[in-house]
Amino acid sequence: MTRAVLLGTLLVAFGLAATSQASEPIVLPTGQEGCVSPPGDTCTFTSTRDGGYVANGSGWTLTVAIPAAGDPRDTNGDGQLRYVFTSANAPDQGCGMYGPGSTITTSSGGDGGLAAGNPIPGAADPAIGTANDCATGKVAANNPNYTPTD
Repeated sequence: MTRAVLLGTLLVAFGLAATSQASEPIVLPTGQEGCVSPPGDTCTFTSTRDGGYVANGSGWTLTVAIPAAGDPRDTNGDGQLRYVFTSANAPDQGCGMYGPGSTITTSSGGDGGLAAGNPIPGAADPAIGTANDCATGKVAANNPNYTPTD
């Protein structure tokens, strides 16, 4: 049920993107946060909660950056491990794939759209726990299902 709510809410956000400032993150007082990138747009936010994404088409990129904490895979020395997802390598949509403190960047080309965030009210996060996580888990330095690009 939670995945359906997440997926449905983010898909509605795609429809609203044409009337909103899509390049600015969406942060509501009730706790919802995220970015919506219609074709030709890029948006970045730092998550305060667990979140996921939905996308359509193939011309999109989702970048998740997490603190490197001295990890030797931080080859450019910026203190972050960066994970880049496209339609070719992304995990399932509509599930929790990153945690609080992740820097999320959505970018969409001419034939795709992308939304990332968490529209579920804050009170639900502790109650859900890991039940809504992606089958491959969340992006984390110690998760072998994901390989950082730097």
